[in-house]
Order: sequence, then structure tokens, then C-alpha cells
Amino acid sequence: MGFGAIEEMTRDQVVQLSREWRIGEQIDKGGFGRVHEATDGQIEAAAKFVPKAPGADRDLLAEELSDVPNVVPILDSGEFEDNYVIVMPRAEYSLRDFLADAEFDREELMIEVLRSIAECLAALDEHVVHRDIKPENILWLDERWCLTDFGIARYAEATTAPDTRKHAMSPPYASPERWRSERATSASDVYSLGIVAYEIATGHLPFNDPDPVDPLGYYREQHLHASIPPVEDVSQRIGALIEECLYKSAGARPSAANLLARLDRFMQRSSSPGFAELQQAHRSEVAKRAEASRKASERATVAEQREQLTKSAMQAYRLIVDEIVTAFEDAAPTIKRANDSWGVALSIGQAKLTLSSPQMVLDEAWKRQNPPFDVMATANFQLRQSKSQNGYNGRSHSLWYCDAQQAGEYAWFETAFMSRIGIQYHRRHPAFGYPFALDPDEDSAMALSFVVTGVQVAWPFSRIMPSDLDEFAARWANWLAQASEGTLARPMQMPEQSPHGSWRQA
Repeated sequence: MGFGAIEEMTRDQVVQLSREWRIGEQIDKGGFGRVHEATDGQIEAAAKFVPKAPGADRDLLAEELSDVPNVVPILDSGEFEDNYVIVMPRAEYSLRDFLADAEFDREELMIEVLRSIAECLAALDEHVVHRDIKPENILWLDERWCLTDFGIARYAEATTAPDTRKHAMSPPYASPERWRSERATSASDVYSLGIVAYEIATGHLPFNDPDPVDPLGYYREQHLHASIPPVEDVSQRIGALIEECLYKSAGARPSAANLLARLDRFMQRSSSPGFAELQQAHRSEVAKRAEASRKASERATVAEQREQLTKSAMQAYRLIVDEIVTAFEDAAPTIKRANDSWGVALSIGQAKLTLSSPQMVLDEAWKRQNPPFDVMATANFQLRQSKSQNGYNGRSHSLWYCDAQQAGEYAWFETAFMSRIGIQYHRRHPAFGYPFALDPDEDSAMALSFVVTGVQVAWPFSRIMPSDLDEFAARWANWLAQASEGTLARPMQMPEQSPHGSWRQA
């Protein structure tokens, strides 16, 4: 009987683990498995059935935490058909159930939950990270709040099944670093616990209006960039503590041990007028640091996005070069190919066409000129003919991975530059031929500006699509054929034009 058949289990179905468990009604259907009533004749328990998933291991589920306070213990574990089974004591209710049904003092409950779970996390001391703290996983057991489902998130992350990774974290409670796919730490658990505390204190989540079309995108954007609305109707010190737990930067959050110690001091020290102004000053400082942390997270996200764009640029360029090389070798089997760290060189007759390796754009001089668009990576195609045609040795074109056509829409674009009529351009670059390639730098940025300098754009920015290279490949094939005979001629000088016109034509 597989995982899908658990719903059809008859009452009193027996599951043999280290001891015999009689399975009863289904209690809950979580994000990763189902929970049923269970008993061995003496203990009333709950049995969680987790589907065996490719790439994941049973050991991830059954963490030995018997010495850790406020953890729902594992009574038994094993396998049943296509499922792993974990048997736990039967809790009275979850925090989610309690929040929905009970009347309570919000600050009192919040401190009680915070303290119980912080005590658990402090005892773990980074050895185990829960990864999925939320009200559903906080249970009332033996007159205290306890944390359950250790290992479930790790198990979900480990599986390679395509429909399970979405369960590895709960979007409303996931920390910024989880959204960046960084390693989860105890600080990640503190953030999630801070969200739980915020929810208890206010009756709602800090980010509570997800886009129905893209809820994951909404939560990612909010957790990475949005400011946390202040916690109202709680004491200054508790409100500030929650806000500290919700710093975007993991390193700025209090550790679980620090959180526990401060909660203990809060409970021991009665509030007095003498401390009121100091507490307000502290909370103001917390708010300033929260904003600084949010801005740092925003910068980190920009860096992450640029890293992803760079990877896309390298992948697309490799497809372009592979397609060009294959097409040219198929058309002319006598072409000789040479590969080195600088790029790929194709030689035939009098001609040599070099396709450079792509490079990330790091030149700050380009950015200082307030260029009209952003460039992530650059490469160039350089065509030489050893037998010059009236002193003409060849041409080179730039390939830039940029958003020249539409802001925020990146692709590879071909362009080239030339000396402006009547002005001698003293190049500081190893630019070659006419027209010539330039990297994104001060000179190329000035060529795209309204300032008249010694260089201008000679080839309008033309988008290159790896899936549609016919015109691009045919043009370079024609130039290569001419150069192989030493007949590649110098193109006519382009007429003067408006500074921006040459790239806006793309």
C-alpha cells in the first residue's frame, strides 16, 4: 500500500515498527505527509506517514533530541509500505488551533511561546536547524509549548521529486536568507519565530496580502525588501525584541540564547517610569537598525540578481559561439579551429576570425558617465586578413550583454565603433580595425552620450538571439569568405549622425 492509499486504511489497521501500533482516524494532512491517531494499547499517540521520496533519507526525519527541552519526542519510527512512519505523543492542540479558537492575553501568550521555543533553539545551539517554525508546528503537550516536525524540512529539501521542494519552507514565515537559497542557520529559525510572535501579538502576519496570481513572488519580495510594520499594543521592550528578530540581516538578529536570557529578564523586572524613556530610545534604535538591515538585504538581492544575469549571459554566449562554429565548420570543413583561454579562433586562407571569451563588466569608468543602459558582460568578434586590401586589415565588433533595447530586459547585442569624421581618435585600448570593438568604458559611454568626442557608434545595437542567428551568422560568414581571399574591403565612412541615434535604431 503506497502513500496515496493511506486515506483508505481501515480502522484498527496494524503497523509494525519496533512495536505494534494500531492506526485510527486521520487527524491532519500537513504539507508533507498525513497524521493519524495511533495506539500501542497503552499510549495514545499520533503517527505521521511521510512518503518515501527520491534523493531523501529516513535518517533526516528521526533526529535524536531527547535531551532538548520543549521538543515533541519521537516514540517510534520505521517504514510501512511506501512511507516512513514517525510516532509521537498525541498533543492537545497546535498553536494554530489555539489562535483560532481561544480568547487569550496576546502579550502573555507571545512571551510564553517565545520563551518555550527559544529555550529549545538555545539548547540545540546550531547543531540542528528546524527550518520550518510556524504555528502548525508548535504543539501544546504536557502543559507547555513544544516544537515538532524536526527533520521534515530537511527531508523535503533533500528530495529530488519535482513536486516536493515547495514544501521545504513555509513562505509566510521563511527568512530572507531562505529566499536566497542560502544555508539555513539558527538565525533563520529566530526570524521565523519572530514572525510567529508578531502574528500572536497583532492577530495577523506582517505581510498579509499575498498576490493570488504569484503568492511566492509576493512573499519573497516582502521578506527580502519590505519594512516590518511596528508591533502595536505590546510593551516597548517586547515590541523591540520582536523587531530585532525580524532584521533582514541574519547576523544582526539576537541568538536564541540571547533571546531567552532577555525574556527571562523581562519577566523578572517590573516596568517602571524610570525605564520608559530609555525603552523608547531603544526601540527607536531598533527601528533604525531594521531599516539599515532592510537596505543591506536589498543590496544583497541586487547582487544576487546580477550574478544570475551573468550566468545567463555566459550560457547564451556559449550557445551563440557553438552555433557559429558548427555552422562555419559544416560550410567549410577546411577551417582550422584553435581554442585557448582567450577564446576560439577559426582560420581559413588569409583570414582569422577570433571569438573572444566573455568577461564580466567591472569598469567603473563606464558607470561614472551615467550611460543610457546597463551592461553585464562583454565579448568581441575580431576578423583579420593577413593580405591587406589597400592597407585594410580587418574589423572587430563588440558583443555586449545589456538592456539597450528595454530597461531590465537583457540580451546580447552586437555593435561597433569608429573615429568621428575629422577627429583623430587616440585609442587607449587594443582596439583593432575599422570599425572596431570597444569594451564598456569611458570612451564607449561618451560615444553614446550627447558629448562630441573622438569616437562614435558605427554599428547600431542589434539584438542577437541564440535561437535565431541566420542573419548574424550569414553576415560574418560572408566577411570571413572575403577575408580568406584577402578581399575584405574597408567599409565606407558612416555619415555624421545624432549622438544617440546609432544605438536607438536597434
